[in-house]
Amino acid sequence: MKKTIVKAKLPSRTDFVSALEEIDFKFAAPYWQHDRIFVPRNFDRSKTQPRLSLRTIVKGADKAIYALVLRRHFENSHMDLINATPVTDYAEAAHILYQLGYELKYEVARRREELDMGDTIKIYIDKIDTLQGYYAKIESELDDKDDTKESYEDICETFKALAVPKSSTSTGPPYFSYAPTASTMRSAPVCAGCSVTMRMPVLTPGSTMSGSTCRYL
Repeated sequence: MKKTIVKAKLPSRTDFVSALEEIDFKFAAPYWQHDRIFVPRNFDRSKTQPRLSLRTIVKGADKAIYALVLRRHFENSHMDLINATPVTDYAEAAHILYQLGYELKYEVARRREELDMGDTIKIYIDKIDTLQGYYAKIESELDDKDDTKESYEDICETFKALAVPKSSTSTGPPYFSYAPTASTMRSAPVCAGCSVTMRMPVLTPGSTMSGSTCRYL
C-alpha cells in the first residue's frame, strides 16, 4: 500500500479537535498501540531499507491484536510503502525476524485516537509515552496515478487549516522511541490500565519508563 504520511507536534490538542468537530469530524475512543521496530544489520537511515515492526493493539476490553508491519520511506517523494499482516504467535514472529538478520532497535508506545476522513484519509492523535504534549499524523492512501508531492502539499494545507504550521510537520519514521530492554525483547508487551496485566510501558499522564532513552528514529 502506498501512502503519504505527515506528522506534527500539536500546539494545542483542544484547538485541533475543536476545528475538526466544527466540520462534523470526531475521533473514536482512544486505544493503546505499541511497536517494536526491527531493522537490518548495518541499517543506514539515509537509504530506503525496510523497517519491520511487531505491533500490539489493545482496544477497550478486547484481547490484544498483533501484526507485522513493513515500512519503506522515500523522503524525496514524500511516500511510504506499507504492508501489514496479522500475527498469531508474537514470540515466534520475533524469532523469525532475528533469524532473518534483523535487530530490535527501538520501541514506541502510544495512546492513540483515530478519525476517518472519507475512504482514503486517516487522522491520528498520539500521546506518546514519556513525552510531553500531543502529536498528530495524517495518512493519505494513494493510487498509482496519484502525485505524491501533491498529496504531501494537500496534507500540509490541511494541517494549516487546523492551526498547525507547516514548520511543525515532518515525514519519515515515528516521532520518538526508547531503547528496548533485554528482558522484554521476545515477549509481547501488555497494556497497563487495559483489560490485561501490563509490564511495559505504562500509559498514564506523567508516567515514565525506567532506564529508557528518548530519541528520534
